[in-house]
Amino acid sequence: MGLLPSWLVGQPRLVCHRTSRLLNEEVNAMKRFALFHTAVFVFATAPLVWADLPPAKDPLRQPAIILPETPAEWIEMYCTAQKNPAGLLCYLRDHVAFMNERKQKSFSVSETTPDEKEQLGRRWYALTLLGDTAGSDIIPAIEEFIAARKAQGDTMTDFDVALAEVVIECIQMRVSGRDTYIATMLDWVRNGDKTYPGSVDERGQPTRKGKMRVWQAAWALGQRRVPEAAPVLEAKTQEPLWIAGIYGFPLIRALAQIGDRNTMKTIAHACYFRGLFDRLFRWNSLCPGEVDPVWTYWQMRTQGMSLPQTIETMLGALGGDELDVYAHKVLEALGDTSVPYLIDALQHPRGKDPIRCLKIVALVLGNLRARQAVEPLRGLLREALGGGDIKLGIEAAIALGKIGDPSVLPELLSAAQSTDFYFQASAIRALGYLGDPRAEPLLLELLTTHPEANVRYGAAEALRTVGTASAIPVLEQRLQMETDRGTRGQIGTTLQTLRQKVR
Repeated sequence: MGLLPSWLVGQPRLVCHRTSRLLNEEVNAMKRFALFHTAVFVFATAPLVWADLPPAKDPLRQPAIILPETPAEWIEMYCTAQKNPAGLLCYLRDHVAFMNERKQKSFSVSETTPDEKEQLGRRWYALTLLGDTAGSDIIPAIEEFIAARKAQGDTMTDFDVALAEVVIECIQMRVSGRDTYIATMLDWVRNGDKTYPGSVDERGQPTRKGKMRVWQAAWALGQRRVPEAAPVLEAKTQEPLWIAGIYGFPLIRALAQIGDRNTMKTIAHACYFRGLFDRLFRWNSLCPGEVDPVWTYWQMRTQGMSLPQTIETMLGALGGDELDVYAHKVLEALGDTSVPYLIDALQHPRGKDPIRCLKIVALVLGNLRARQAVEPLRGLLREALGGGDIKLGIEAAIALGKIGDPSVLPELLSAAQSTDFYFQASAIRALGYLGDPRAEPLLLELLTTHPEANVRYGAAEALRTVGTASAIPVLEQRLQMETDRGTRGQIGTTLQTLRQKVR
């Protein structure tokens, strides 16, 4: 391994995110500054296409629908960038130290631990913020970071080096003036993977650095909500390489920030068909102040509507009247506001596919823990117990378990003895959510006598919340007799939980 840069030598692996966090008072002061900065910027630049959806309580933490929610630390990083971009360099030191500590050179994104993914996310966001806010005086430090990463030579080196080199180019263009910067970013979207130095390999294929130029240009244009960028970004998403989810979704995120209604269909289809690809990468969390593409879609789709009309449109989408672009997640994000409409939809399902609408509405009400929905959901569960639609009974059982009203215990106990495997499994799971000790006898009976391993596993899992001290000897005995490996493991986990509970 080569020499580490001067600004890393002698530094403990703090780094920014653990032992040297900013004082709370300073963070709050910086956040107030950043919120003011964000509010002024959005007011001045954002197109007025939004529906009557409630605004986020915190402009830096928008509702997360298709993307993971904004990490709290990223908000600190954003605040630091607005006042002192050099304060972000500690995240680069942290990343070099982190990669130095890793024993193996191989690094597979799909096999990273949560801590590793968070680290990769921090280094991406720190570098991106530097490209967006730092002056040319920061460039030598970024160059030292590049040298350090080249010396380490692991499988993430090429990505880090390409990103850092493009960030330096961003800084150089940005300090030349806004017009030059915007023009360059537009050209990067068009040609950053084609005609710039290092943009193609010997086979004529885009290099990592070429792709990085396009990604970082899309970020910059989206953050600045540049209206003329919308058709350029949309055209790029139609190119063969960029139509795939992993490469193209950053462009969709940029389009979502601009909010041009002409791109609504492109955003909808990308979210519906390709958005899940983006969830492979933990560092693709929703950034501070960024609007989730799905939220943007529904704001544009319901432009000019009142909030009740907006919710009704989403309920229709749940019932198949139009493309359902994560409408249930938006209804969930609206919280208590949507509950009266959801309860009405249980009694009067919307759309061409009312059964689908009912199932998803029950799911949302359960996730919202809406106690007002207990009686209509109990009705669906009773209908299923009486020979009605089992699929609706499954969703109703899970929802009722999440809501946690103990009065539904008799119905859930009956469902947990159903001869339909999926109905029974859902009811057992619901009993686990409910956590009522009165369900313990039945769950222990299922665990010790049921012939299906999956049912025994579910019963053991539910006993983690339902079980009392009296269940421990039964579980210990079953642990010795259980023949299914997975169920034995779950019994062991449940025993550990219950022993801690009774201490």
